[in-house]
Amino acid sequence: LKPAHTTCRVVTSWDEMIEKIAIFDAGLDDHRVECVKYQRLTQLQQANPNIRISHLRFQPLGKCFEVFGEQGKLGEIPFEASLYMQYASVQIDEENTDIHVDQQWAQQFLERVQA
Repeated sequence: LKPAHTTCRVVTSWDEMIEKIAIFDAGLDDHRVECVKYQRLTQLQQANPNIRISHLRFQPLGKCFEVFGEQGKLGEIPFEASLYMQYASVQIDEENTDIHVDQQWAQQFLERVQA
């Protein structure tokens, strides 16, 4: 059977692929999840300048983001549905967007939207 809708994404690691699958299985839009991740990562880095926080990863079972640094997992922060919903009103041209939707995409997108 051919699915009603397919989404093509480029990922650079096994962990990214697993995360994308988890996002889609949870019924979420990865563009908006990446925007939330980028905003939360920026907040964490500003609040904790002495801790090198490298990235966040969506964890659907706990409805949270895992926080990672150079030495591995540092902890978890909640996935804020209200923040996700704020991005639901932001127009994303999904037909013409890049297929590599990640932290860099979110940063560039948010800089364009907020300019």
